[in-house]
Amino acid sequence: MNKTRQQGLLCCVTQKNLSCHHRALLSLWTMRALFWTNVVVIFLVAGLITVNAGEAKQTLRVGQAQVVSGQITINPGNGLSEDPSFFPVGVWYQDPELAAEFAQIGVNTYIGLWDGNDSNSSQMLREAGIIAVAPQDQYGLASYNQGTIRAWHNTDDEPDIGPLDESGVRIHPIFPIPPLTVLSDYQRMKMRASLPVYVNFGPGVAFSSRESGAERYLPYMAAADIVSFNIYPLNPGVYGMEQPLPFSMMAEGMDNLRTWAGAKPAYAFIETTSIHNDSAWPTYEQLRSQIWLALINGANGIQYFCHIMQPKLIEAGCLQREDTKAAMTAVNSEIRSLAPILNAGNVLAGVQVKTPRASRFHVDTLVKRWGATTYVFAESWETAGSGRAVFKLPGKRDGIVTVLNENRTLPIKKGRFADTFGSYQVHLYQVTRY
Repeated sequence: MNKTRQQGLLCCVTQKNLSCHHRALLSLWTMRALFWTNVVVIFLVAGLITVNAGEAKQTLRVGQAQVVSGQITINPGNGLSEDPSFFPVGVWYQDPELAAEFAQIGVNTYIGLWDGNDSNSSQMLREAGIIAVAPQDQYGLASYNQGTIRAWHNTDDEPDIGPLDESGVRIHPIFPIPPLTVLSDYQRMKMRASLPVYVNFGPGVAFSSRESGAERYLPYMAAADIVSFNIYPLNPGVYGMEQPLPFSMMAEGMDNLRTWAGAKPAYAFIETTSIHNDSAWPTYEQLRSQIWLALINGANGIQYFCHIMQPKLIEAGCLQREDTKAAMTAVNSEIRSLAPILNAGNVLAGVQVKTPRASRFHVDTLVKRWGATTYVFAESWETAGSGRAVFKLPGKRDGIVTVLNENRTLPIKKGRFADTFGSYQVHLYQVTRY
């Protein structure tokens, strides 16, 4: 690993004073000045987009809900492939020499390349069957039509926090990169080659309210075709915090980004290592819980943060432990098997959920329809204990629900079925007869 690459990682993730992630928690008044100086971008973002879907014709404002055709939303896609069996499962800034090993555990996308594009890296990715969101350099511009490069990576990672110099140190740690600057970079990249442009944002996406976050993030949405955000609940040390964050922040952040991104694909970062603290390695259940909270709340792709930052920097830290590799392999296999369903549109008002009124127990749901089959993906928000949820489907018929990967079924009586959830537990339902 070259020195600049190592400094960039260490400065971006491990700074304790005004760490890049912690700086995402800037107060709203700081962002208001940014908002007014870039108000022109809001008018660009708020421009009307007309979408045709068969006979249906709907009008959408970027930053609002997805386009609706009948009772099923039009999925924005993932921005990288139109193949319904492909769902992005990426890793951030990993060595192409490890592409084959990552492919074995179900990774299909590389996000970023520290050393840029060249013939060797392209060949290794291609042989592993992995596509790339790559920097727009000379080799990339000359070779992107070969199919490995599917999108350009805007290398100003987390522009909502601040810019980096060439060694990876934050130049202005208190002030973000203005949306107009990011938009200018976007326009320049699109003029050179019209692949999608990807931009990642910091944890402020999750810490913001829907309203204040819109003021802060909506101007950035005009400067990207694919967006993502990161939040690491088990490893809050990267934000200068000591106590773990609730997993529900993944759901809240993804829901925010999905709303602000409108019809654009939105991804979520997933922590896979301890990053700083060896006691905070995600278990299989914790990994799966974070992923499904993101998917249920609208993620069109996921990407893993695989690095260990301390006590020694290891880029591919997620490959160091067999239990982590096994967990990633299992979850990636589950995602791959459900890719056509995840890529389908969402069913509006497809289910109602009732939980005990007196408790904090809450269940998020996502309803999909693939062919003639309906799927209900659900996860609880409860941090301790368990709770019972009753699901109400449209109509009052009897039927059967198959709980995927759990070897059990549930009866549907007059349109209702019930199940029990533990802390942040996932259940994936297939309505097999109704």
